[in-house]
Amino acid sequence: MVWRVGNGKSIKVWKDKWLPSPSTSQVQTVPNRIGSEATVSILIDEEKQIWKKELIGDVFNQDEARLICSIPISSRNVEDKRIWGLSNKGVFSVKSAYFPDLGIKKPTVRWRVF
Repeated sequence: MVWRVGNGKSIKVWKDKWLPSPSTSQVQTVPNRIGSEATVSILIDEEKQIWKKELIGDVFNQDEARLICSIPISSRNVEDKRIWGLSNKGVFSVKSAYFPDLGIKKPTVRWRVF
């Protein structure tokens, strides 16, 4: 499961999966200028409903800043929403969502040839 950004008040910047990237969807930049419990709402100009690009450029690496600024922001101030994410191949399957959502690793089958 990943987050779809609405007003950003429910999404933890450093802990939640919210970036539009099929590889991790989670921020890889080391936490710095904003607190470890900060929500995505701190990155949004609440009055104008746009990203705070200067702050984002100062806080995140270049690739993540570009990704963040590419996320559309609703002008209706809607709540954030959890949605099914894509696999690293760009497709969704129940299997790809089941194990990560439970916080467990996929079982590995060990084969031995005699």
